[in-house]
Amino acid sequence: MRRLNVTVIDPYSLDGIEGAFVAVDDPIATTKSGVTDDLGQITFSEVGFVGTITVTAGKEGYERGSVVVFDARDVTLAL
Repeated sequence: MRRLNVTVIDPYSLDGIEGAFVAVDDPIATTKSGVTDDLGQITFSEVGFVGTITVTAGKEGYERGSVVVFDARDVTLAL
């Protein structure tokens, strides 16, 4: 089982963004999505994570951000 740790931050304050929507692969069709906690973090634990993936995050009042085609366990997105 592969774990993916995502942190979503404000690029100016560097604080985590609570309540940001995070999706793995296609943000419209994925079943792997969720909302960040009060520290701006979310962890996905899936058997289906094989090879490279794409992560997209966004929240009202912020820009959307994506990391496209990467192979890692930890990723930070600055919105």
